[in-house]
Amino acid sequence: MSGEISWGRANRERLEQSTALQGDVTDLNNSIVAQANALHASEVSMVQQNIRAVNQWSQNQQIINSLARPTYTNCQMIGSTISCSQF
Repeated sequence: MSGEISWGRANRERLEQSTALQGDVTDLNNSIVAQANALHASEVSMVQQNIRAVNQWSQNQQIINSLARPTYTNCQMIGSTISCSQF
């Protein structure tokens, strides 16, 4: 029996190799999923930061626009009384 093995031993070795390969594939899959989750979390964080920045810019623009808005005054004289309103 030089270099020959039984069918049972061959099947056991195949099973061991298959089990080891499945473990490697599972580990690789877990690593890929972890990297994808980390990338997704990073992207979500960046989007949230951008949303906050745009909201802050918008609020600043509203304040600037309200300060720079011209004021109009309308006055009416009825008899000896002057009534004015601003908008």
